Amino acid sequence: MKYKNNPAELLERGEILFLYIKNIRRIGENKMIDLLQLQKRVYQNKVAKGFNVTDIFQEFCFIYGELSEACEAYLKKKDDLGEELADVALYLIGLSELLGINLEEEIIHKMEKNEKRIYENKDGVLTKVSE
Repeated sequence: MKYKNNPAELLERGEILFLYIKNIRRIGENKMIDLLQLQKRVYQNKVAKGFNVTDIFQEFCFIYGELSEACEAYLKKKDDLGEELADVALYLIGLSELLGINLEEEIIHKMEKNEKRIYENKDGVLTKVSE
């Protein structure tokens, strides 16, 4: 059966083809995450609920605690591992907003840097040899 917009034909004609797979666990509509917007949303939620927005060291401690809970969930094979990882991410995103850091830009910059690095195995240890 030939489809009106057969992907192979679209590619042959040089047209841009966007394919997407709907989430298996659909929450709302399919949407891309704007991390900067999410940072602001996390911050506004902290303010609205009366959570800490001034003590940066305390936020680092909370991240550490949430990471510990995620590790425990992993080790004990608990069902809430995903939720614990989400807690870690939310605290990190919130901390980024408190510090005025655009986390999305930093992640992209760091990934580009990591992708250019070259590593070699030296005596069983993966070692960075160039940036």
